Amino acid sequence: MGRMRRQGMLVVAALVAMAPGSLVAQARALAAKRFMVTNLRSAERNLGQQAADAIRSSLEGEFAPRVVQVITKTDINNTLEQSGYSTTEALSSADAKALANLIRADEFIEGTVTKTATGFRVDAKLVLARDNNVVEPLAIVEGTRLGEIADKVSREVREARRQVEDEGECYLAARQSKYADAVKRSRDVIKRLPKANMMRLCLLTTLQSMKQPNDSLLPVIDEILKVDSLNRVALTAASAAYKEKGDSTRYIKTLVTLVAGDPTNVNLLNRVVSDLGAYRRADVAAPIIRQAVQDNPGDVNLVSTAWKVALAAGNWKEAVTYGDELVKLDTAAADTTFFTRLAAAYVNDSQPAKAAEALARGTAKFPQNAPLWVSLGAQQRKTGQVQQSIESVRKALAIDPKTENAHLLIAQSFTDMQQPDSAVNEVRVALAEGGDRKVLGPYALSLANAAYRTANTSKTRDDWSKALRLAQFADSVAPAPAAKFLAGTAAFNIAIPALQEAGPAKSCEVATISRDHFALAEQLLPQGGSTSPQAAGQMMGFVTQYGPNAGKMVDAFCKAAPAAKAPAKKPGAR
Repeated sequence: MGRMRRQGMLVVAALVAMAPGSLVAQARALAAKRFMVTNLRSAERNLGQQAADAIRSSLEGEFAPRVVQVITKTDINNTLEQSGYSTTEALSSADAKALANLIRADEFIEGTVTKTATGFRVDAKLVLARDNNVVEPLAIVEGTRLGEIADKVSREVREARRQVEDEGECYLAARQSKYADAVKRSRDVIKRLPKANMMRLCLLTTLQSMKQPNDSLLPVIDEILKVDSLNRVALTAASAAYKEKGDSTRYIKTLVTLVAGDPTNVNLLNRVVSDLGAYRRADVAAPIIRQAVQDNPGDVNLVSTAWKVALAAGNWKEAVTYGDELVKLDTAAADTTFFTRLAAAYVNDSQPAKAAEALARGTAKFPQNAPLWVSLGAQQRKTGQVQQSIESVRKALAIDPKTENAHLLIAQSFTDMQQPDSAVNEVRVALAEGGDRKVLGPYALSLANAAYRTANTSKTRDDWSKALRLAQFADSVAPAPAAKFLAGTAAFNIAIPALQEAGPAKSCEVATISRDHFALAEQLLPQGGSTSPQAAGQMMGFVTQYGPNAGKMVDAFCKAAPAAKAPAKKPGAR
């Protein structure tokens, strides 16, 4: 009922305004420009409000009401209160424009007031409500009293407004595609009023609409930025021009300046940070987005951008912080990729246990995602949870038997537990399922190398036999000279001690071991000799010298022994 009553009052007011007796007053109101002054920004309590009051009062005396109608403080405050805004704090540029549109202001002032040693200082600009990018910076004024400063600001406004009517005509001509008229008017006014920055902006936007080349735009852009270094229209045009010209240094500098001029514009921040990321300048983007997140707490888009920038910049502590904050603000952001990246951030921040926790959260949320289970298994292995690692990777294989490198990871876990035979079996399973030999081969060779190091320390026949068996297995997975050299060396180190043992013991069995392994060394060392030619050559010298002796011992100790030859089945092969 109350709403209907208010609407009725508005209708009555509109009818009264249309009555013949009010036509003249209505015409005058339409002809006059409505001017708004909001609170200036200030670090001093209430100073911005006091400065705005003084400027508003001075403007009322500077202009006749038929020319400029200064909107009252009461009207401004009533609108702010109805919209839920403070009447004592300064507005952002975007909010000031919205307020101007709401109370039908044509122009408004925004700026900053600071205390000085002798009084006050005001840095302000005239803004068109139609487009708050169209601004005219006013000269910075100082004085001992706010009233004195306000009068100076009013005179600056009067001077700046000398171009406003022409700017409107230029804007209208450009909107109607009368580009020649718009260009001529803007150049004529600039010639008459050298400080007319609004006209330069109209000239710039007109030239852009005409698709003029960068060489025509940049001189105008430079003139605008000399007067208004943070003008968004000019900076946006400059960034596009520098990007097209391939001038990455100026392009990046322009992007940073854009954000400095409008730090509360979230859309702009995200675009600039995204562009800096594309140019691999996360180091430049990081402080910008860091400040933006601080100034706009709880903004999920900014936090998401900050998360990506921190990862790209390698700021791992920040990445962890932003990542945790992001999923608190938006649980949908925690996709499978998120958990993998968060874990990587924890790892790089030397928090491996936290990395495993993050991946465990991922598998809890996405239990059918095989790659996440593999990632969890890999991280568990790194933190010493080897058995848990195997269980996690087995779950990945249960979901997808073709999960890449899963069997290899299990084999590595068996190696950690000193179970090389289990590791070999896992590699065999991987090969049977079409595993990549280029990946599995080096791993199998690493098993052989580890066994070789153990045997070279212990010097026992059993350990050399294990080294031989693993080297032959590695060669069967991915044939390579290195594997053949290891196998030949292991065979040699079995043959020589066996020869020394067989003579005194007159053992047919040991003599046969010596003979067969000499034959195997003679076969393999030349094939793997390129790995270590000198060592292979030395061993082959011994094989040539002592190998026949092993054969003679077999003849002597084994009456029914066959002639010496390389065994059909390689010793140690399984």
